Amino acid sequence: MTATVPGVISTKTRRRQGSAGQRPVASSVWVRPARVGEGRQVAALLPNDPSTAELLRSSIEADRADGTNGTELLVLVAIDRKTDRLVGMGAAGVPRQWIAALKLPQQAARLVARTMVAVGALSVVPEALPQKLIPRILNRLADHYRDAGFQWMAGHCATGAPAWLNTLVESGFTVGDKGVGMRLQSALWPIPANLATQQTQHAFFRQLADEPTVLMTLQGVPLQLRDGAAPVVPAPAAPAPAEQAAPEVAAAPKAEPKPKAAAKPKAEAPKAESSKAEPSKAEPSETAEQTKEQEQADTIRTVRRRVSAAKGRLTRALDSGDEDRIAAARAHLATLEQQAASLGIVN
Repeated sequence: MTATVPGVISTKTRRRQGSAGQRPVASSVWVRPARVGEGRQVAALLPNDPSTAELLRSSIEADRADGTNGTELLVLVAIDRKTDRLVGMGAAGVPRQWIAALKLPQQAARLVARTMVAVGALSVVPEALPQKLIPRILNRLADHYRDAGFQWMAGHCATGAPAWLNTLVESGFTVGDKGVGMRLQSALWPIPANLATQQTQHAFFRQLADEPTVLMTLQGVPLQLRDGAAPVVPAPAAPAPAEQAAPEVAAAPKAEPKPKAAAKPKAEAPKAESSKAEPSKAEPSETAEQTKEQEQADTIRTVRRRVSAAKGRLTRALDSGDEDRIAAARAHLATLEQQAASLGIVN
């Protein structure tokens, strides 16, 4: 995911000046939100994806890509301070097309829209790769959306780039083998929702919240990157062995039909065994009910704890006076209160 960028970006006419904290030590590259007037340079970094490039360009020029509302599009740019060149970019936002494809109930779709963001674009010029810009951009995106109350950051990338996949793993992402999709689970909907992945792509995601209300997993095993070996996703277990085992059990009684009279004393033993087997059949159902009740109780306790923590976060945000933090804290609390109400929890 690399591209070269022609031209130079002037820093003298920028509308806002960034803080020194945005410039890491021992690095001449500064990562910050994109500004009006930089749309064409950002688009030039994405020559192989013209539709995304045009979307980002128009969003930047309309001043809708700095993430100030905390929930929508954020485009970061990397500027080499020595040459005033744009040497990298990254963008993430709420994946509304993904959410629509899940076909979830309206309440669940709103929850996912407040839960997950997707990496929409990432590009760095080759000469800037030693600056470790890809992890820096991904971490900045993750920090922004974590502070905004999101729980997951996910995305898809093309296959055939082991160095890029290793960079994702080193940056804290779980990466699936090619074609392996992602699965979303929540107490708000009974059946897991699956996000499909094309056969030419890898899915990846990273947890942002300590205690997410929506769980994200892979539909298959994670990608194993070791010694350059090709990863293998095992196929689901086939039902054939179980079907073959059943005839063997059924054939066993047919081997003892000869000594009918002598078998009477021995027939009592199987009765005793069958009488012992009856309680074992009842135990699993009782255990399942107890497990279900325990899981419900654990879920209620967890949701209550999260609601309490969200209220504390809102209080701190109100004390700070930061409108962005207040809006994000209120949205996070509203999401948790909706989940509590769906479970019949009264605060």
